[in-house]
Amino acid sequence: MPNLININFEKASWKLSDKINQSLKMLLTINVVQIFPWICLKKLFKKSWEILWNNQNLFLYGPLRKKDNISKRKLAFDKEFKYENKNCGVRDIEEINSIAIKNNFKLRKII
Repeated sequence: MPNLININFEKASWKLSDKINQSLKMLLTINVVQIFPWICLKKLFKKSWEILWNNQNLFLYGPLRKKDNISKRKLAFDKEFKYENKNCGVRDIEEINSIAIKNNFKLRKII
């Protein structure tokens, strides 16, 4: 069973037990990238790097786009998110990768 991490970016503290730290294999986000403001995405990568080690992975699952190449479905999804909050929306892979690189991650694969 996965261990859940409560992401409270105001406090920005991910206190994990020794047991979790020792057994941690990866971090996985599911459908959160588009609802996080950019500041939260930056903190996600920063905090993830602090707890991951030995080439462990951070996986981002959800709707992403490559530059201006976006499907009609994702475009509608993007507009819906931006209508609710202008700081949210379908993110560009290159912009996310830029944040990742600044936090010592590297893009291994896009599926």
